[in-house]
Amino acid sequence: MPLWDRSQGKRPSTAAKSATAETYPTLIGRVTDGDLDAIDTVLERWPKFSNDRKTAVCAAVLRHLDAPFPSPSFLNTSERRKTLERSAGALDVFHNLIVSAKADSSESFMNDASRIAIEHLEPIISWHRFTTLRGLHTMSNLLYLLFDLISLTEDLQLALLSSRCAMDALVTFASSSIDLMAHDDLPELFLYLLHHCTTHKVSQRLLFDAILDSPRSSQRRFLANVVSLIDFASIAVAKAPKSGRKPIDLVRFFIFLQATFDNFSKEWKFSPFLLEQGYIAKYLDLVLGDLPRIRRLADRWEDVPPMLDANLLLATFKWTHFHRAHTSKLIHQVVQGGLLVRAIELLTLARGEADVNVLDTIISHITGYLPFSDRLWTALEFWDDYIDESLVECLMNPEEPGHETWTKFITSVEIQRYVMDAQESCPVTWVNCQNMSHLDPAYSNPNSDDDDIKSCSQCHSVVYCSDECQREDWKRVHRFECDNLRDAHYELKKERLWVPWYVRLRTMAASSRIVPTFYHRGFAREEGAESIHVVGFFANDGHDILPLEKYYAQARGFKGWSPNRFERIVEEVVSRDMRLYSFLFPFGFSRIHMLCIFDRGIGEKEPRMHHVMSLLE
Repeated sequence: MPLWDRSQGKRPSTAAKSATAETYPTLIGRVTDGDLDAIDTVLERWPKFSNDRKTAVCAAVLRHLDAPFPSPSFLNTSERRKTLERSAGALDVFHNLIVSAKADSSESFMNDASRIAIEHLEPIISWHRFTTLRGLHTMSNLLYLLFDLISLTEDLQLALLSSRCAMDALVTFASSSIDLMAHDDLPELFLYLLHHCTTHKVSQRLLFDAILDSPRSSQRRFLANVVSLIDFASIAVAKAPKSGRKPIDLVRFFIFLQATFDNFSKEWKFSPFLLEQGYIAKYLDLVLGDLPRIRRLADRWEDVPPMLDANLLLATFKWTHFHRAHTSKLIHQVVQGGLLVRAIELLTLARGEADVNVLDTIISHITGYLPFSDRLWTALEFWDDYIDESLVECLMNPEEPGHETWTKFITSVEIQRYVMDAQESCPVTWVNCQNMSHLDPAYSNPNSDDDDIKSCSQCHSVVYCSDECQREDWKRVHRFECDNLRDAHYELKKERLWVPWYVRLRTMAASSRIVPTFYHRGFAREEGAESIHVVGFFANDGHDILPLEKYYAQARGFKGWSPNRFERIVEEVVSRDMRLYSFLFPFGFSRIHMLCIFDRGIGEKEPRMHHVMSLLE
């Protein structure tokens, strides 16, 4: 229960003094002593004060925030009530000072107000949060205070962004039951604060810690309010012609949203709540549906350039990779939602290399997931059913900047179509064990059961099907590379870039279907054993052939590179006249290079694919 209704500005009078007849020195003396009527008088006479008097009164009244928080069990005692009332009144005086400084725009006045705020920042914010939770201030007042503080001066902004109390206050607001949609200004102020708090590295960590320290129910409400900003943006666009909002302001709202979700998506502990709210699909709908509306409202082309769509789509696509366990499903969702079609449409509007690179990243990574996702393949198999013929004709023109990206896309889809058709007609056995003794036909049958594959306990970077294979490979090559691979593994794990073995083995299974298809369908050209076939949706036209020397120069900079093992691989390939393949697959926004030796098989012998090394670019 509030001690008085501050929204009505009423409080029981404790003295019968005339505020109008009281002199300023007397008034400030009573304020310093903590007289509650004097604080009310200050608020009533505030507009008549000079800037100097406003600063002096505020400095005097803030001393009352030095008192400790009253214990909840003693709030009903007279003295505790007065402490709470004085603190609430002091906060109102201070907030009036900040608002006056912003309205006055006098640099000296703003600096004085900022100095006072910085000196008392922690008690101001912590007390305001306390009085808000006790009902003396509203949640909207708490947000207004934070916004006015962060937007006054640069020094005050940096102080606020380094304050854990400020982050706790923001979490208190966003995890409350307040309905953001019921207010016209709160969503914009909330997003402004979120954008600054998440782009500033120190405050980002403080904010995330504050969220994670709160109960799970509060975390869910906080992130639900963050995602609800997408709905507010859509409503704001619909009301734009009547509300008078400028297109450039709406575009800024879109960009702030994108930057905010960029940072929230990277924190894996928020992933369940964000996915529960469907934020990726909602933001994609916002970009595809509402950005064209803003473009129609804009007077100038520069306010909403077409490539803004491409950059926002790329950001949306990146979010799918921050939820590793759901990436394939999420990519399928965004493709069905229209992301790929819009990216291809934008290819016809690209006018420079930078524009093409953004769109190429989206399209090539989507097609890179084709071997992993049957749902995605189903969505892309008949791409010509949902892409306009005029776009295809335009992109087939070699003079178009997006021609090469388009060519790689249709080639990749055709390759995958052949792979799917050839699964039954081109059987192949794949060998996951990295002991190269399996290349010898007389060696024991390879163990292709993934459950029996074990990685090296030290470096976790190579796998074997048995203890015997591990001992044999250790003597031949692994003892020379284990320490370096262990360091690389530690670094990748720390950066959350380590590729789990179940992903590599699944990649291997997909690769084993591609190579026989290449031979049967005529994609692969017969080259000598001293060349390497680079196959994947990042390679030119899906397939390229490089001399081993050139590939060596490129691959030596990849994570997991082992010169000793590569030399051994080359010796085996050349001596046995086999073929060496490097398969490129996406993993997040990195690339997995799977080095495999393909034994075509002669006579009754079945083709076999041997996984010999995996690298991360």
